[in-house]
Amino acid sequence: MQEPLFGFEWNQMDAPAEIEEGLFTVVAKDSTDVYHSVGTGFVIKALSDVAFAVSAAHVFAEVQRLQRKGNLLSHVTTLPEFAPLPPPINVSLAGLAMLTRSNSRVVVSAVDALAFDEAGDVGVVQLRPQNGQESEFPLREFILEDEMPKTGQLVCVASYLNLACRNDDTGAFKVERQAVLRVGKVLEVFPTGQRLCRGPCFETTIPMTSGMSGGPVFHYGTSGAMRVIGLVCSDPDLDGPLKNDRSVAGRSLIARLPVRRLSGTAQGKQQVVLSFVPNAVAGQFANFDGAQFWASSRSESITG
Repeated sequence: MQEPLFGFEWNQMDAPAEIEEGLFTVVAKDSTDVYHSVGTGFVIKALSDVAFAVSAAHVFAEVQRLQRKGNLLSHVTTLPEFAPLPPPINVSLAGLAMLTRSNSRVVVSAVDALAFDEAGDVGVVQLRPQNGQESEFPLREFILEDEMPKTGQLVCVASYLNLACRNDDTGAFKVERQAVLRVGKVLEVFPTGQRLCRGPCFETTIPMTSGMSGGPVFHYGTSGAMRVIGLVCSDPDLDGPLKNDRSVAGRSLIARLPVRRLSGTAQGKQQVVLSFVPNAVAGQFANFDGAQFWASSRSESITG
């Protein structure tokens, strides 16, 4: 396997199209009808008329704050102890949308339901084609993995840099973003959590900027399927030029996905179950029992 860092603390490359087609941008309309691009997420199960996707819980908590107050009460990567206490969930799903890519086009998917657990910083959304346009619905999904990485191991994040949302006088909006892969090493593992994440997590040398929250983090590999082990949780350092300096190590925190692998499943397929107890739910899930969510790992999933 080729060493991807070339002597740097971390490295970056443009995300290939097949990776970006599994990502989405969370867009929310606030109480003054202004749109904001809030964070990143990724698809874990895609059917013809419905998809399930994951992002960071604090991204959806930020959506709630936007809709209640009409402005950002705290930065997306604000440390929890300095952020205001979240009110009971009160999210308007009509004011929430997910932007994904399908056949080189940007597709806006509607949201039927969301659930999130702030302790582990994991959230799940159920998506459907907007206006019933199933032919444009994204079908790319990521494979999940139940293994916690080890200190010194290479990991890779797929997410969006320079995320911004431009509103015009007609009520329309335009999202600006740059899909990238960033590779780095695991600095420390926290099996029982730490002060920035109360669930299992790990720290990496990869610096994260605003908008990258919720992006999938993989075991790094040059062949076979790229398997997601976590998502971008937080970065205690403020955005700035140093976050683009590959000679300076970051200290981002990655929330591990609460998954476990199953064996002996139908047709010999490997499966994992994403299990968490959400403390906030909105809408109605079509395939969700309030505690467990299932996702198949398929051979046609994204490879890297």
